[in-house]
Amino acid sequence: MKKFLINIIILGLILLALFLVLDQAITSGLRKSNMVIFDKITRLHAGSINADLIINGNSKSYLQLSPRIIDSVLNVNSYNLGIDGNDFVIQKLQYDLYEEKNTVPKIIIQTMDFASLRKAEGELYNYIRFAPYLGIDEVKETTKKYEGFSFIDYNLPLFKYSGKPLEVIDGIFSSVNVHIATSNLEKGYIQKDLTWDGSFDKFKETNKNGINSTIAKSTCDLFEEYIIECKRKNIDLFLVYTPVYHEFIPFDLDRQVLFDYLEAVSRKYDVPFLDYSEDELTFNKAYFFNSQHLNKKGSELFTEKLSVDIKTLLYNKDVK
Repeated sequence: MKKFLINIIILGLILLALFLVLDQAITSGLRKSNMVIFDKITRLHAGSINADLIINGNSKSYLQLSPRIIDSVLNVNSYNLGIDGNDFVIQKLQYDLYEEKNTVPKIIIQTMDFASLRKAEGELYNYIRFAPYLGIDEVKETTKKYEGFSFIDYNLPLFKYSGKPLEVIDGIFSSVNVHIATSNLEKGYIQKDLTWDGSFDKFKETNKNGINSTIAKSTCDLFEEYIIECKRKNIDLFLVYTPVYHEFIPFDLDRQVLFDYLEAVSRKYDVPFLDYSEDELTFNKAYFFNSQHLNKKGSELFTEKLSVDIKTLLYNKDVK
């Protein structure tokens, strides 16, 4: 019996050592991965972005603001940090990781929408993107607020990658600098050359009485700390509500709560709030692929319009 227990302990130690080695290999590889889901964090963690202008937000940034056009209008080096499906708490986490290893930008475009200031809880969308960075305290503590990683994922090796075979394979290959995945991002921006997909019709059927959205004090406090920090670092911050298809607006029952808050913040901290919810683009389906997102054509038109507006605001600021 004693010999059997010793053998079990030895086997357990061997497996633990193997798990630790595999975990380290996958983690180091995914920190170099070119997979779309990891590409931005790979670059910011490597300190290779160093942009004059950062675009921050969720998919309203990620899918709708072209750095190429912003660069051409404002004569800057911009990068789109937009992280799809996530609220401001996660957006702030990613931006903090950017600042740790990259130069502080001169300008930030921060997109806002009805989901931006919700409470940090529920499912962490595409949580696997943060798995290679759970050893960083800020990542660990922030992701714990959401559903995604378990106690075992945080405390035992390899388990955080369970059920993710493609990521595991890419991590192993990338650990020896063999990249089997490529990214189609253009300085963090992804083009969606799509036409209207009709999903809004289904939305209207299932949400006939509209949808509610919430603003959480804890998230608002973090947001205002971010604004204060931008002011302290002399970053020109622009808060932007991007175009949504005009028929969606009546369904957003708490829209005015968000707008009242953003307008109050704009006055309090003297930061511009640019509202494009009634822009002429919002009335034409040809510029959208769903009610929330502009397609490639719409995004390029909007990016140019926003860039010109920001250029005017910066010029007026300089001549004062």
